[in-house]
This record gives sequence, structure tokens and C-alpha cells, in this order.
Amino acid sequence: MSLRLEKRIFLKRANIFLPSSKSIANRLLIINALLNNIEAIENMPTSQDTQDLIAALQSDSYDIHLGDGGTTFRFVLAYFFITNQEKIIEATTSLKSRPHKTLFETLEKLGAKIEFLNKAYQLPIKICKRDQLEIQISELEVDVDQSSQFLTALLLISPSFNKEFKFFWKGNFVSKSYIDMTLYLMSQHGIKISKKPNSITIHPSFYQRKSFKVEADWSSAAFFYALAAIQECPIEWVLIDLFKSGLQGDERIADIMIEFGIESKETEQGVLIRNGNKFKDTIEIDFNNCPDLFPPIAICAAMKKVNLIGLQVQHLHHKESDRLSELKGFLEQHGSSVKILETMDGEMVTVDNSNFQVAENINVFSQNDHRLAMAYSLLSYRSIVTIDDETVVKKSFPDFWKVFDSISC
Repeated sequence: MSLRLEKRIFLKRANIFLPSSKSIANRLLIINALLNNIEAIENMPTSQDTQDLIAALQSDSYDIHLGDGGTTFRFVLAYFFITNQEKIIEATTSLKSRPHKTLFETLEKLGAKIEFLNKAYQLPIKICKRDQLEIQISELEVDVDQSSQFLTALLLISPSFNKEFKFFWKGNFVSKSYIDMTLYLMSQHGIKISKKPNSITIHPSFYQRKSFKVEADWSSAAFFYALAAIQECPIEWVLIDLFKSGLQGDERIADIMIEFGIESKETEQGVLIRNGNKFKDTIEIDFNNCPDLFPPIAICAAMKKVNLIGLQVQHLHHKESDRLSELKGFLEQHGSSVKILETMDGEMVTVDNSNFQVAENINVFSQNDHRLAMAYSLLSYRSIVTIDDETVVKKSFPDFWKVFDSISC
């Protein structure tokens, strides 16, 4: 169902209620499923990815149909492997098109038997029960060039290997902050871990039951930081229950937005953001550890006519959509000059926004990507915006449109 966003004015003062972090919750769900203790998680998000993961973990069905969550599929596949369950797993077209080969291959090295029901190393699949339950190897190299989720999925189940196990990696580490999040949550639940620059060792230890409250989501907060930055009138917004714990890599949005003129201040209620400070004409950002920040920052920079240099953006091709190509096309359509260049570290993008301009009425296409839909909502500050599918935000922020409306006149 399409959504029409009227051109709007936003409140000068507002409280903004964010969802809890699905990245934290999904890792806790695997840990607690291995403990048969899912109810120990407080402040569970209502995001579709998390609800799909809960349904899959609790299902007695032989056939499992997932949505389009890459994390959901990769985590649940590893879980079915280590718990020796035979399942057929199907998913949406979007998820089928995303890369999973690395995880399939590493699970096969651990002893998994996977039947590909259509095309090799693609969904749908059948994961079969294993005759040999013991893990025969004691170390494994994982390619982390496309996603950190492959390594995360394996790390979460590794305490069940019942032996000391060492993980190495190859490739340019994408979203390393999410590995740090995984290791922190594992250690909080009793796992002994040694970490070196090029390896992680999981020592023989067992998950221990522990209640854990999921904190508010910084990835979702980024859209309101970007929205604040484009406001021409002074605003003071409080992002309720949002705090810097160091657990989420996307906390970095607070530092990035200083360059866009936004001040952040922690209060008892959450993070208070104010606009109005000076901002730079050109801003350079390395997105390797914060890829989800690219859509709101790209639209924010365009609307402020700030030139953007984005480093290590190659992994944006492999999200719910090809975010880099989609945003390149959108920005170019509306006057920006965008160049994608190959570097030794991957790809970089340079965006000249000096001629960016949107019409009074504009139609945008989310490409079934929640973060594109939320980023395009920023355009309603200057235009009447019609988004082709309002439901895509349910993947991470089901109440986004309600919250968005609550802070506008």
C-alpha cells in the first residue's frame, strides 16, 4: 500500500520513542534458545525480523518460511545445524538474492548436510540431520568480505561444539562492530573468549541464564538525527531511553552529525539533540562499520547541499536492496553528481550535491527496503512524497510512520 506524506513542519520540541535494537535481540534469541530461556529477554522489539526469528525458533513444523531478514535466516540456519534439526527453509525473493554461500560452505566444513532444492548455495534448502554429531575440526576460516553475519552465526553456536575452537577470517572485515556486540553478549552469558587481531578463540564454557534488557536502537535514531539536521528552525528533540553503551556501532551517528551541525547531550530521559550549529561543505565518512547509516546520511547531505565522500561502501550492494545503486540513481535523477570508484579497500562514492533539487510532488520507490523508505521520508520537509509501500518499515521500526507523524504539525 502506498503512502502519501504531505509537506510538513516539524515540532520545535518533541519526545521521540524508538524501537529496541533488533540486532541485540536477535543475538540474545539464539543464546537463549540454546538455553531454552527466551522469556529472559526484556524489551523485545516488535520488528518483523525479530518476530520471524522467534516464530522459526519456536516452530515444530518441518517447513519453515522466513521473510527477507538476512540475520534471521543466517542465525536460524546455524541454530538448526547445531541442534540437529531437519528442516526445509524457504524465504522471500529478496532474501534468495542475497549472498549466503559463505555460511553454507563453512557449515558444511563443520559437518552440515545441506540439500539445495533449486540452485546450488541458494534458498530454498533442506538441512538434514547429522549422523556424526561431534565437530571434527577445531578451527575455521570465515570470509567476512560481504557480511559479518556469517561469522556471528557461527560464533553464537560455537559453545555447543564442546571444545576449544578458533575462528580466523579473510577479506575486508565488514561491520566489525557487530562482531564486538556478539562477543560482548556471549561473554555476558558466561562464555570465555580470547580475541587477537586476526582470530577469536572460544574456550570450553557454557551459556548461563541471565536476564537482559534490550536497549533502544541507534540505527533507528539515525533517521531523526538526519531529520533534525535539515530543519531550518531551531529544534530540541529527546530520543527517549536512548543512551550510549558502546554496544551498538551505529552510536557513531552522534559523532557524524556534529559535522552536520547537530549537538547531542545525554539526559536522564535519553539523548537530547539540537540543530543550528555550523556544518561543513564536504563531509567524509567511512561506512565500513556503520553501513545502515548511509541511507539517512545520503538524503540528509543532499537536502543540505553538503558534498559527501563515502568510504568502504561496497557492502551496500548486498542489503535488502542494492542501496548504493538505488541511492545513486535517485540522487542523480534530482541533480546530484555521483561517482563510484574502486579503491584498495573496496568502493568509495563521491557525491556533489550542489545542484540537488526535488520537485513539489515526488514519487519514490522503496525496493522493499525499510531503510530506503525511512530515508525518503526526510524529503517531506520540502515536498509532497508518495512512497510505494508503507509496510516495509515493519522489518525494523513498525511504528515509524506513527512516530514520524507525532513530531510534525
